[in-house]
Amino acid sequence: MGAADNPLTPSLSEELPILSKLQDYGYSEEADSPVFLATIMDSMGDKGLSLLESLVNQLADFSENSESLNKTISDLKEQLDQEKRLTHNLKAENLQLSEENARMRKQIEQLGGKEKLTNDRAEAEEEQLRQWRAQSLHQLQELERMNQALRAVISRHTCPAPPSNTAVNTENISGKERPCGGYIVLSQALDPASGTTCSTANELKPMRLEQKDDTDRIIQSFQELRHDDAENDKDEDSDLHRSLMETKAELSAKNREVERLSSLLKDSAKMLQSVNEENKKVEAKCPKEKSDTDKSVDKKKVQDLEQKLESLLKTLKEQEHIISGLHLQLEQKVEELCFITDEKVVGEEALSASQLECRHLSSLIKDLNKKVNEMQSALDTRTRERDTAIAGEKQLAEAKELAEESFQKKCNDLSSELQASQKRQEMVLQEHDGLKKKIEEVNLKYEQALEDLQKCQKQLESAEKDVQELKALVTQLDLTREELVGFFSWFH
Repeated sequence: MGAADNPLTPSLSEELPILSKLQDYGYSEEADSPVFLATIMDSMGDKGLSLLESLVNQLADFSENSESLNKTISDLKEQLDQEKRLTHNLKAENLQLSEENARMRKQIEQLGGKEKLTNDRAEAEEEQLRQWRAQSLHQLQELERMNQALRAVISRHTCPAPPSNTAVNTENISGKERPCGGYIVLSQALDPASGTTCSTANELKPMRLEQKDDTDRIIQSFQELRHDDAENDKDEDSDLHRSLMETKAELSAKNREVERLSSLLKDSAKMLQSVNEENKKVEAKCPKEKSDTDKSVDKKKVQDLEQKLESLLKTLKEQEHIISGLHLQLEQKVEELCFITDEKVVGEEALSASQLECRHLSSLIKDLNKKVNEMQSALDTRTRERDTAIAGEKQLAEAKELAEESFQKKCNDLSSELQASQKRQEMVLQEHDGLKKKIEEVNLKYEQALEDLQKCQKQLESAEKDVQELKALVTQLDLTREELVGFFSWFH
């Protein structure tokens, strides 16, 4: 059988590196070597089939490991996206807290300034009232003296005294105008320019309206921020749903590819089994008479093949060790994912705590508005009591002192609450920094996982190359079997 009759062409031997390895053991494409091929088939026997089956199982394990690694990487990506969203929400909450603290400070400063202005105005009005009352008493005393002088002159001339309309009868003055004996108290403050009464309640109305407008604006802005946050959360949920659908589609496509490869590997295993059975049949038909020299040469070749098989078994053990290492890495990554989920739960608890603080601050703002309205009503009652009687001046002064003390206490309480809110804001900022560090660590772990996946892909490619070489070897064995069948048919 020459080179022309040989089905293995030089182009095929160039494409298949296994043929070059067989040539190193003594096989040539041009030489007629049916005995050598028979010894190869006899020496390999079931080992070649078991070797191919182990390689097929190893490839299936590699495909499963790669699929699990892809799943873990997708899970890590989702965890990173969730951590980024949590940090974004924490930043937004921090901004809202800082804005609310600034508004609280401005509101407290405005309340303190307005209270000071109202106190200054009240003191100025009290001084004006005292001056006007002293002037009115002095004028009344002068009128009484003039009236007494006129009466004395009329009595000297022995004429009936005319009814005097200028005399002031203090007995006809009502109790509201004369709360204290011998003094006349006006019910309203006199205007120094026109002599008419002026009221401070009309001046306080625009101030109250301004404060109500400020509180309404604060509440409206807070509600708008809450509405914007809810819309942003809805958009983020829709984006997450889309990304999940895309990842599910990719996973289904990868599963289909793995199923197709596994079916191909099963078909190749069935073909190898059929080839092995046919080789056994051919070996049963082969003549068993050989020379001693051929037996020694065949023994050497069989030993070489056994060494080659041992080397293949060593490589298999190494690959199994690599697979066990990959399983350990997968377990470590699963533990890291559990730790990341625990951190996510902690971040959600921190978010709920910050939301509770925001609600508490909004309730504080409402309480402040109520307290401001109460203080304004107290000021109105004090002005009315001051205008009614001088005796109520002392009571008004005492009530004012008490109100000032309570207001100072309230201001101190508000300042302490502000300090507590600042401390809470600092704690939230520290938690935000900690989350940033954790995100950086997760990014590093993600990069390491990508490197491990690339290594596994390289190992898969090398294993696929080995399988292709084994397939080529099987095809070569089929061809040699056909040659042997033809040779034995020609021989018989």
